[in-house]
Amino acid sequence: MGAVARAPGKIVLSGAYSVLYGASAIVAAVDRFAIAYRDEAPEHVADEVGAAIDLAILERACRVDVSNLRAPVPGGGSRKLGLGSSAAIVVATLAAFGIGGELDTPKARQRVFDAGLRAHRHVQPDGSGVDVAASTFGGVLRCVVLESGLSSEPISFPAPVEVFAFRAPSSTKDMVARVRAFADAKPTEHRRVIGAAAEAAGRAASSLSEGALLSSLRDQDAALRELGALSGVPIFTPEIDALARAAAAEGAFFGPSGAGGGDIGIRVGSAAIGDAFATALRELGVDPLLLTIGAPGVAFVR
Repeated sequence: MGAVARAPGKIVLSGAYSVLYGASAIVAAVDRFAIAYRDEAPEHVADEVGAAIDLAILERACRVDVSNLRAPVPGGGSRKLGLGSSAAIVVATLAAFGIGGELDTPKARQRVFDAGLRAHRHVQPDGSGVDVAASTFGGVLRCVVLESGLSSEPISFPAPVEVFAFRAPSSTKDMVARVRAFADAKPTEHRRVIGAAAEAAGRAASSLSEGALLSSLRDQDAALRELGALSGVPIFTPEIDALARAAAAEGAFFGPSGAGGGDIGIRVGSAAIGDAFATALRELGVDPLLLTIGAPGVAFVR
């Protein structure tokens, strides 16, 4: 059993917000990894790793290299890219300390996932845990939040995906909390709009063709736009709107990955990127990320 383990980051392709209310979400592992070194002292202890220690899942932390999940900033230093680094860190750490054993069976990976989800929920009780699933199991997954935890199954995604990083960070935790506050204040309106988003997310998760997928994603975004307007949460920024218009004119889809507000955007569809979209990227300072979806899950580095 190795002392060095790696776990992939993730992007959410569908199901933002509605996954918290029983809708199907699509999450994909990406080929950018957190690497945990069991025998090296930690430089920083992530909240989820601290939670695993508090829950007596781990005895201690170790060093985790997350440079692959961050981007440099002018003047030095780096920033999160919004690729699920927290989940990747705790999953890689759990594996490095032998929680899943040799990781050579589904049950072994399930042990890592169960421990990672416990730690995640300890820090973020309202979190879906889909990022933990992606980091553990890899591939492209359809996930559903259950009272007992989270179910996930591998699926095919019937369209190409390109990923882009905005330079202004956002906080998924804060945005979800604000949407929940809206749900408490105006439950009828919240149920209506989340119901529309959930219905479209369900269609997206079962789409077998690119056309059906793009139609479902557009319907879902229409519901999420209304959710953002009603709740006052900036799910869609002016930058996202500009790129969405350019992508739509080319026959593709562009929208936020996950909770929105910046961080990561996704372009879905086989239509080639045209001049208008490329120009918008440059003018808005949005960076293409060279990565591939469907990366393998947590594994030892040998």
